[in-house]
Amino acid sequence: MNKYEFDACLLEVGRKAKENIDITRAFARFIEKIEDQRDILINNSEDHFVKPLENFRKENIGAAKEEKKNFDKQTTKFCQSQERYLNMKPAKINDSILQEADTQVEFEKKAFYTASMKYVLKLQEVQERKKFEFVEILLSYMLSWVTFYHQGYVDLEDFMSYDYDLRQLLQKTRENFEYTRDEAQTLMGKMLNENKGLKPQDQSGTMKGFTRQGYLYLMEKKTLGTTSWTNPEKYTLETCVRRASDTIEKRFCFDVTVKEKHGDQTFSMGDGAATFPGNILKSPLRYQQQRERTMPMTFQALSDDDRRMWLDAMDGKEPVRLFLYICILI
Repeated sequence: MNKYEFDACLLEVGRKAKENIDITRAFARFIEKIEDQRDILINNSEDHFVKPLENFRKENIGAAKEEKKNFDKQTTKFCQSQERYLNMKPAKINDSILQEADTQVEFEKKAFYTASMKYVLKLQEVQERKKFEFVEILLSYMLSWVTFYHQGYVDLEDFMSYDYDLRQLLQKTRENFEYTRDEAQTLMGKMLNENKGLKPQDQSGTMKGFTRQGYLYLMEKKTLGTTSWTNPEKYTLETCVRRASDTIEKRFCFDVTVKEKHGDQTFSMGDGAATFPGNILKSPLRYQQQRERTMPMTFQALSDDDRRMWLDAMDGKEPVRLFLYICILI
């Protein structure tokens, strides 16, 4: 794949990503419209359904309960008055007391009849009001639901055209995916068959301007002749020479000489440390530090090809061998 094909693939990926974002936003707008109508329905249910039912209960059913209490009270009073009147003995009571008792019974009877009629009238009124007021409340609530469903249907009609276009796009995308997948599998099989036995290409990358990035091992010298392999630090290159295989026990090695770092150096003295400018400190210790820094550092690459690429990037040289010829004159 060349650069232009790669750029075209990136543009296609970006376009597909933008299409996916637009599709997601369209779905979100559609759902948001439905949820807005649902919120309106729920918020209005308190005013159009709950409160009217509460008012109907207080004004009508509550009034009927009060009439029932009054009816029960008048019933008790009438029954007690009737019982006292019937228990009176005319032989022991004069006519004036009997007339007063008759008047009291008639009064209680009239109050009882009045309370009973009011109670019956209130019950009949509540029953009749239930037939229209209660049904009107339910009808208003049902109309709210119908409006909600109708709005959803209208939004669905608006969404259907987008849904049709989206389904066509999805079908085309699926076909392109299957076609691209088949081509990729065919190309993969072809490349595997053609590249059998070939060495893998460099994966770390050699960038323009003789610059290379990757990982190396650095052999660090320690006391008693032991060595250890650590991660490299940052240095300024001076020379680079391939290490001959018969001069070291490790494979894929090369020597690098770095430039000396000038400036302040920190040296350990006892338990503490002191910092001195590099152009002032003149001692055998400083000379030894400079000597160690100017000695070649040995790096180990990951393979022979990796070492060759590192040598190319750092303008590496081959090791110089000196041959001694002895001539014997007879």
